[in-house]
Parts: sequence; structure tokens; C-alpha cells
Amino acid sequence: MVRIDENHEAIALIRMAIEKDKEARALKGQADLDSVKDHEMDSSSMSQVTNEQHWTFGSPSGARQESRELEKALSPTDHNYVSFDDRLRSFITDTFPEDAPRYEDLIYVCSTQTNSHLLTKLQVQFFKCVTVSYQSMEDWTEARDILRCNPSFHQHKRYDCVIINDDAPGTTVVRLHSLLRCRLLSGKVVDMALVHTFKRTKWRPYTLWDNCQIYEEVREPSFVLMDYVIRRALLCPAFNSKNSSLHYLVDTVDADMFLRVNNW
Repeated sequence: MVRIDENHEAIALIRMAIEKDKEARALKGQADLDSVKDHEMDSSSMSQVTNEQHWTFGSPSGARQESRELEKALSPTDHNYVSFDDRLRSFITDTFPEDAPRYEDLIYVCSTQTNSHLLTKLQVQFFKCVTVSYQSMEDWTEARDILRCNPSFHQHKRYDCVIINDDAPGTTVVRLHSLLRCRLLSGKVVDMALVHTFKRTKWRPYTLWDNCQIYEEVREPSFVLMDYVIRRALLCPAFNSKNSSLHYLVDTVDADMFLRVNNW
């Protein structure tokens, strides 16, 4: 086992050295081009991507819209968008206090509906796909998951689940309901997701196996930054249960998932 660990560590160091060399060569050759591209990226594209991001949105769903207009259009048929604008603003205020709407701006919105619209407008664009890169805990190589968040994926709904990094004990799992890119009032572009959180439950099946992890999907939506998404998670409905919100966390999809979920 010691020799195997040493070999894996050597492989990981070699791969890291190669990847860093590639990045250095690419940055050196594309420095001028990158500066021009950064200057040309404006509000029409909303495609700001940095080297630090481990995710990439794909399959945009229409043009960007104002958050209030999205709420009016979607809330009558989808409970996830009820009070969407207020919840989004609260999330931004808690996460980015420096970009929170000012109190005087909100007063101005209530008093006039013309010019204030330009001051407090949050622009949102939806996406149906995201590619997430992560480092495997098996051999420390880079791996990638392609996640779908689509109400009609080959004529079927598909909302994939992911593991997120937070301060809660154990494994935190959420279901992606919407992938959205939001332009804040300051002009900053932030990628986030509207999710349903899974919470641990005391329900147990008739046959209990080692490290059986059962979660219940919470109906109320919440927001999470894409920075905290780690990788895909697979959950299946709990059999022998009349509660459709109960799910088993499958930890045998690959070695990385097994090690990550079981805290090895």
C-alpha cells in the first residue's frame, strides 16, 4: 500500500507540473489577446469567465431579462419563482454586501417607476447545462461532470444533483433547478443556481446497509453560488417509502464518490 501511495503521489506531481507548464505557456502567448478580450467583454455577452472558475455554463436559455419580469412570467406556473426577485436581492445582500441595493434606491423605486428602473435592475440569464471540473480523490487527476438543468431534456425533465462545499457536517447535496448568471447593480457578473436542498432524515428502510445515507428533498428553493459546487451526485428514490421526497445517496458510482462521501 505504501508503494502504491508513493506511485500515485508521483503521478499526481508530474501531472500538476505538466498542467502548470501548459498554463504558463498559454498565458505567455495569449497575454495581449486576453487583455483585448477583457476590454471587449461588455453587458451584451455576460460571459465573463476567469481562470479560477472550475465551471462553465452552456446551452443558454433565451436572452437575459430583468428579475422582476422573470418572476411575473414564471411564478404563476412554478412555485420556485414566487418572490424570486425579493429572494434574489436578499441573497445578494447577504453574500455581496458591497453590491446590495441601497435603501434610498428602494425608496426611489416606490416613488417613481421610470428612472429608478435603471438604478435597481437585476439582469438574469438562464442556462441548461454546466460543466464542472474537480480533482479526483482517487488519483488526484482532474475529472469533469456535465450537469443538466433542463425542463425538457429529450422530452423529459432532468434536474441533476450536486455536492456542495459548506460548513454543515457530513455531505451536503442539492438538486439544481435553475442555472443563472446574474449581473449585479454594480456591473459584477455572478454565476449561481436555484436549488432544492436535501436534508438528512431519520427514516430507515427495512434492510439497512453500512453507511446508508437517506435524504429528504426540501420543497422550498434557495440560492447557492457555483463556487461551492464540487461535483455531480446521484440520488435514487427510496423504495418501500410512500414519501416521494426521500432519496438514497448512491456512493458507488466511482471511486472518488465513494471516498468523498465516506470521508476517507
